[in-house]
Amino acid sequence: MSNGLVGLSLEVEVDLKSTGPGDDPASPSAQHHSGLVPIGEAARRAGVAASALRYYEERGLLAPAARIGGRRHYGPVELRRIAFISLASHLGVPLEAIAAMLDGHNWHDALNTQIEALNRRIEAAERVRDLLGHALECPNSDPLNECDYLTEALDARMAAAAHRPPNADTDHLPFPEHW
Repeated sequence: MSNGLVGLSLEVEVDLKSTGPGDDPASPSAQHHSGLVPIGEAARRAGVAASALRYYEERGLLAPAARIGGRRHYGPVELRRIAFISLASHLGVPLEAIAAMLDGHNWHDALNTQIEALNRRIEAAERVRDLLGHALECPNSDPLNECDYLTEALDARMAAAAHRPPNADTDHLPFPEHW
């Protein structure tokens, strides 16, 4: 008795990835979730690793909009949140402060605190930029040791640092008045 399969051969395709429901862009499930991007694409757009997004999720900063085929997907709301987290952390804002800014309760206070901290960093960076500009224009071959302006400024900063506690913020150390 024959089942009609005699002589039937199959070609095996290799290097295929398994797919889950919604992984086919033409599927109704994927069309229902249009506007969502998978974690890898969201990470690429933000300029971070996908593991960073998973870490943000663990810390409570982020939640995926949906899981499709077992993979995290993010929509426009989450992508804006990712962009904010990425930008703020790139500027050196601690994740605890970012969480406070995003939690929705005292976000005005958290934003004001970060704006003040960034203003202090900007002022310090401007002072350093001016110092470097002076060093660049100094005619001496060793400006750090031969330029009165630089040696005075650096010595004053180091003297002030000698009287501060370890690991204290250095943005508030004095610079000469003419800075």
